[in-house]
Amino acid sequence: LMTGEGKVQKTYYALLKGAPEIKKGVQAVGKDCWEVDVNIELKDAQSGLRGVAWEGGKECRTRFEVLERLEDGTMKVLCLPREGRGHQIRVHASYLGA
Repeated sequence: LMTGEGKVQKTYYALLKGAPEIKKGVQAVGKDCWEVDVNIELKDAQSGLRGVAWEGGKECRTRFEVLERLEDGTMKVLCLPREGRGHQIRVHASYLGA
C-alpha cells in the first residue's frame, strides 16, 4: 500500500485470540482499534527470540484493527506495523494480550 508521502505501508492479517489490555504502551484509538508503542529487543541470540524492551531496544509501533469477531472469541485483525522489525507483530500482539 503506497502512502501519500510515497512510502510503502505494509499490511498484514492475523487471527488473534484473547482480550486486548490497555496498559503501558497500549492506546485505544477507536472502537476495536489499538496501537502498541513499545520497544523490542533480541532476548536470545541462539533462538532469535524477541520480546518487549523497557530500556533500550528498537522503537516500533503497530496498529491492530479488528475486522471481524468470530463466535469462538477469535478476532480477524488488520496489522499495520510502522516499522519493519523482526517479529514485531508477534511481540506486540502478545504484549497486547491477544
